[in-house]
Amino acid sequence: EHTSSQQGALWSGGSLLTWTPQSAEEELPFEISIAEDGKYTLHVTAAQTPQATRVLASLDGQPLPFATEDGALNLRTDFRTQLRDFVTHELPLNQGTHRLTLRAAQDPAAPQAAGVQPTIGIDFIWLQKP
Repeated sequence: EHTSSQQGALWSGGSLLTWTPQSAEEELPFEISIAEDGKYTLHVTAAQTPQATRVLASLDGQPLPFATEDGALNLRTDFRTQLRDFVTHELPLNQGTHRLTLRAAQDPAAPQAAGVQPTIGIDFIWLQKP
């Protein structure tokens, strides 16, 4: 995986996980443990930056219903870096381990503006019982 850590006061705990995918097939997986059956909302708190791109997310192989038209997380901004919390609708989840997978919504190998390779920053992921 093409990951590293970026330090800064904006990020939780002073550190941001950064991922620079090299192909459209590359994925960044996370394991999420559920203590008890129930309905949850899943939050992905990520950096929006000029170097970022749109990201697709799935849970256990199923696309996640983020509150956007196509379900993608738009992490790109034109001029600044900011932190944003993306939230799913309520998800019925069973106790146990689940796999959250992120993938760039566009091919990172395609020519980018100003020749910049897209970098995706994930600050933290959390679950909430409504």
